[in-house]
Amino acid sequence: MTQLTDQQIEDVLKKNPDNRYEYLLDSIKESGEMWILADDVGAVMFNSEDEEDLVPIWPTKQFAELWRSDEWQHCKPIAVTVKKWLADWTPGLEEDEIAIVAFPNQDNEGLILAPYQLHERLE
Repeated sequence: MTQLTDQQIEDVLKKNPDNRYEYLLDSIKESGEMWILADDVGAVMFNSEDEEDLVPIWPTKQFAELWRSDEWQHCKPIAVTVKKWLADWTPGLEEDEIAIVAFPNQDNEGLILAPYQLHERLE
């Protein structure tokens, strides 16, 4: 995927969570991958206001890198192919009762989904 300009990034991040989710899906379908942040222990996770465990995903490395601040500075963006996500991540997250937050912005706002919901959109 082509590098976005600062203005394009700003415009995308201004979208509401539903529209960022659609942007995420379009990007995944185009590139065949999504991005997470991870360290030596595993993928970055945080809790929702309802104390639900969440794994954030982004459409591009560029957006994932923007989220690397404060406590996540040591993390690295990692690409996950759709094939690997469907085969490994969906069942693992479902088993561990961990939800996905689709393309969160810097305020941690994003659409929260059960793993199977993303799975269905990517099949």
